[in-house]
Amino acid sequence: MSGTAKRQWGKTEITGGRHAFRIGMIVRELQARVPAGAAVLDAGCGSGSLTMALSDRGYAMTAVDVSSPGLDRLKRKLAAAGGSGVRLFQASLTALPFPDAGFDAAVSGEVLEHLDDDAAGAAELYRVLRPGGPCFVTVPAFRRQFSVQDEWAGHKRRYNREGLQRLMEGVGFATEKVHYWGWPMGYIYDRFFFIPWLKRKLAGGQTEIDATASLGASPFAIRLVSLAFSFDRLFQGLPFGIGLFGLFRK
Repeated sequence: MSGTAKRQWGKTEITGGRHAFRIGMIVRELQARVPAGAAVLDAGCGSGSLTMALSDRGYAMTAVDVSSPGLDRLKRKLAAAGGSGVRLFQASLTALPFPDAGFDAAVSGEVLEHLDDDAAGAAELYRVLRPGGPCFVTVPAFRRQFSVQDEWAGHKRRYNREGLQRLMEGVGFATEKVHYWGWPMGYIYDRFFFIPWLKRKLAGGQTEIDATASLGASPFAIRLVSLAFSFDRLFQGLPFGIGLFGLFRK
């Protein structure tokens, strides 16, 4: 897999049922604990689907990402929505341009695995949160599942539950909740559908792949896949899945 071409983040939209389910999971967990109007940081916002979802629910959002194409895409979406007061910054998670203790909550979805120094990124999340502030994190699970998908996405690592807890607790966080997600539907989707499909696309010379456009998926189809993933919520206590969700507090 060492010769796998890597995508350039921000050049295409990240969409699909799996993405929609993961975003919905983070939104539900945050809404259950953080009141509307709170100052929330989206650290590693990509093209902004999580930022938009939380802004639509009344949170005062600040979005930061290292990718200028991703931020440009988010700017266009915000403009099309009439503007929402979301603050945008281009920066790395390992060097956030914010003062200490400036946010009520933080979210970081599928970001830590991209960093050369994930502890530095976790430390920055801790630094910018107010005391008691929650941090909601998702990362890909299990080193044994590292595949062409991870190489293409630029992942440095995958995590198990204990490793994610060590990382976050090592910079000062207290663990409130950590669980795997994406079993069995997520695992079936990845192994028997998405990864074989990705291999075919990469073999054809494509690196910037919009799965939704390529597959002709409608919003209705994305919704159906997201609902299928909801079945996996019954199995979140099991040590299986494609990803990890963590809730930590400063």
